[in-house]
Amino acid sequence: MKPTPAAKAALPAIAIVTALCAALLPVAAEAFVWFGSGQPERFFAEPRTITLQMLLASGPFWVTALLIPSGVLTHNRGRVRNGLAAGFALTLAMWAWTAWDGYSYQVDPGASGGANIGLGLVMLASPAMILLVMIVMIGRARAS
Repeated sequence: MKPTPAAKAALPAIAIVTALCAALLPVAAEAFVWFGSGQPERFFAEPRTITLQMLLASGPFWVTALLIPSGVLTHNRGRVRNGLAAGFALTLAMWAWTAWDGYSYQVDPGASGGANIGLGLVMLASPAMILLVMIVMIGRARAS
């Protein structure tokens, strides 16, 4: 059974809503770090950095929203939802890890040993890894 046009249109909308939610995760992480460590004046002190982080966090979902109507990915509603949910869960986990690491450093700078370069590198690669997981879970569209 082929999906109806309305069902096809709803899938990119779900991806767009998920992208907007993912874009808020870096803001939430920064709020946790600065308000949690008692330094609220530092919240949103670097707006360009936060904007870039918002774009990186939501990027895989924007790409997915473009690939679904193009016919590259399947229109199977269940597979799309599962892929988006897995991508969002991974994005949430990455930003929670980042927030906790930043908070821990701000609360006790001597205990952590400094900047976590490894986490920074993982965060830079995470959008590509998350997009790959989502594409594999959603799957290609079958030729009709």
